[in-house]
Amino acid sequence: TAELLIDHSHVTLNDNSQLNVTNDGNAKATIKNNSQIFMNDNSQMNLDSVELSDSQIHMKDNAILTMDSVVLQKAAIHGTGTNKVIIAGENATTFEDTSLEISNQEAIQVNKNGHFKIQAKNDAVTIKGSSADESVIAMEGTTGDLTTVEVNGGTQGVTVNGAIISANKDNVLNLSGQVKLNGLLDPLTANISDGEIIHSY
Repeated sequence: TAELLIDHSHVTLNDNSQLNVTNDGNAKATIKNNSQIFMNDNSQMNLDSVELSDSQIHMKDNAILTMDSVVLQKAAIHGTGTNKVIIAGENATTFEDTSLEISNQEAIQVNKNGHFKIQAKNDAVTIKGSSADESVIAMEGTTGDLTTVEVNGGTQGVTVNGAIISANKDNVLNLSGQVKLNGLLDPLTANISDGEIIHSY
């Protein structure tokens, strides 16, 4: 229940390592101030109710990052090779002014009942996958277990380079602000509010 603070630090996970960072009760877990997390060699990291700001996560060698109720602000996730980011839980995980670049298919997997937000408040945001035909965001879920993805480009803009693939046409994609979608949209329910939405696939 004590506060956990990773401040201007380096954390490296190798050789099938697993790191679980959770928030119990009123405790607070924070990663900030240009901290660098390196995930190598089939490592796994689970973040639950964590705030991460002005820091970077570097993934390679089949690393898996799972997030539930996490807020990333002015951060970045970089991946080379086969890696995956999993969004779990009904409480939203939010990328605010946070970009992601992972070269493999299904870079971001939103689990059933999952809620994922991408927001550009002060900086432009880019979500980049391997190609326009392969999913950078994969939305799981069946009838009654739907996932939601919200993309709010504000005035700075969000660009999604890669496909958004849905397991169910009732999964919801909410779009607002300045948004550019450069990839396939698999059957899903798209709600568009104020802003300019460009779909160039």
